[in-house]
Amino acid sequence: MPLSEIAIRNAKPREKNYSLSDGDGLMLLIKETGTKSWVLRYWLDGKEKRAGFGKYPTIGLLDAREMKNVFKRELALGVNPQERKRAQREEAARAKAVKYATFAKIAEEWYSQLESTWSKSHCTDVRHKLNAYLLPKLGERPIREITTQEILSILLNVESRTPETAYKSKIIVGQVFQFAIARGDADFDITLNLRKALKPRRKRHFAALTAPKDVADLMTRIEAYNGSAVVKAAL
Repeated sequence: MPLSEIAIRNAKPREKNYSLSDGDGLMLLIKETGTKSWVLRYWLDGKEKRAGFGKYPTIGLLDAREMKNVFKRELALGVNPQERKRAQREEAARAKAVKYATFAKIAEEWYSQLESTWSKSHCTDVRHKLNAYLLPKLGERPIREITTQEILSILLNVESRTPETAYKSKIIVGQVFQFAIARGDADFDITLNLRKALKPRRKRHFAALTAPKDVADLMTRIEAYNGSAVVKAAL
């Protein structure tokens, strides 16, 4: 026998949960706490399944019946509404994860993980490049949405003043992306597309003794050194 609003309102909680049937699989579950919820029993591939439609009175009797009809209509068309909703929730969760996986968040995690392995000067250098050049433009951007053109624009701006800084900043961005890939927050290191986008680095040659007579003079001076053996060996 179909339910009525009066029967639903008058249904009182018992020591154990129980249900009232509205027919065609639609039931009102009354919990021992007094909460009333709509549940639809249905069969899929020969197995009984259940779908929740929400609580009464937020979902009224007529609403629950309409939801049941829509649900069964979708099943008849070969669509499982529960699986569709699950897929929508998963997609929403993925979108949320992308939104919060910003460049700043990933970069800070990368920096924190490697900071203890770096020299103090390198830590200072990396931090300066992040704060001065990269985070102001990229910080709040979801890392999956950052484009090659965004990175290039930043690097070219830096390169116009200090080419070496632009080169090192590109390396930092690449390492942050590689860290993100390992964490599942990115799929590709977009700095790989920038290999020839910046000016070639100018090679610097450090002073060195190349003439044999100069090397001989140096060895003679080291041999004549009267300091400690450790310093002499280092020389």
